[in-house]
Amino acid sequence: FLHDFDSGNVDVTQSSSIDARAIADAVSCGDNVFGSKSQKFLRQFREKLSESLVIEVLRLVERPSAVISFFIWAGRQIGYKHTAPVYNALVDLIVRDDDEKVPEELLQQIKDDDKEMLGE
Repeated sequence: FLHDFDSGNVDVTQSSSIDARAIADAVSCGDNVFGSKSQKFLRQFREKLSESLVIEVLRLVERPSAVISFFIWAGRQIGYKHTAPVYNALVDLIVRDDDEKVPEELLQQIKDDDKEMLGE
């Protein structure tokens, strides 16, 4: 358990892991992918979103539909923007999981959001 000896604060990677687990649990709970209860809970993490946290959450969530819902939610948060490594992590997870086919409308939503973000 790493500490920053200058300030006495716990290392950011340790707290990110705790945050990632909490986010993953909220996103994964129940059959309702990303219900209003999950979204309400996730509001507290908006300002903490970072490339590493989003990738960690993507890897912790087991259902591709929940992964994509989180990806879309994160990409819509003010102050956070997906990076190439985040897209790579998402693609790796989608390609890896042959058991659950990703609904076409979720992939279309990612495409539409990206066009909006890029101003196309």
